[in-house]
Amino acid sequence: TTTGLDYRARYCLVECVKAEKLLFKSYTQLHTTMNGAEYIAEFLRQRGTDKVFLITGGACAFMVDAVARNDGLSYFCFHHEQAAAMAADSLWRLDKTVGVTMATSGPGATNLITGIACSFFDSIPTIHLTGQVNQSEGKSYAEAKVRQKGFQETNIVDMVKPITKYAVKVTSGKALKEELTKAYNIAISGRMGPVLIDVPMDVQQEEVGDTIDHKEVIVTHIQSVEKRRILQTLKKFFVGAKRPV
Repeated sequence: TTTGLDYRARYCLVECVKAEKLLFKSYTQLHTTMNGAEYIAEFLRQRGTDKVFLITGGACAFMVDAVARNDGLSYFCFHHEQAAAMAADSLWRLDKTVGVTMATSGPGATNLITGIACSFFDSIPTIHLTGQVNQSEGKSYAEAKVRQKGFQETNIVDMVKPITKYAVKVTSGKALKEELTKAYNIAISGRMGPVLIDVPMDVQQEEVGDTIDHKEVIVTHIQSVEKRRILQTLKKFFVGAKRPV
């Protein structure tokens, strides 16, 4: 509304809106392929996920923006990332849709941990996408022997490995496409569970093409000799049973 503004302020406001529309149109015309963040959003949509639970933050801003601009997705903002992770967990329990969270680096990512653990112990498939500092800002890039270099830089991948089926940090757009497909398939195969992908801001902005990778990744589950022996014994019991349950 322009109520209360004098004619000069109204004129400036109108001109700013015109300029913004022109810039967006120019961006759309030039931006013919998806960047990493847009790829994530479209991948999720095509896989049947229509809800993303999140709290926005600097390191995940590009992913959140891509979700907001995707007509097939809805996002729900929470007051705490733990609640977002619990909501993603509950989505599968209610209608068998894989729940997705997005969180920023550092405390945003670590706040997901309790919800991730819940999904892990109850075998609930969830996808957790965390933003990370630009790789050029990370301590590993400069081989800096410090605990933290980039803003809120935290090694969330190693933290959640004990409570996820798969956790990985991607370092390029190509890796993002491969790992997103792999992680999704791991989450919903075998004994299901949560996965986490840590996505640096530069990868979120990297152009990755205009096609979505839907190839299935064969996920192998190595069973011990003892487990196979027990299964074979049970099979014999059931085959020979006269009144199996």
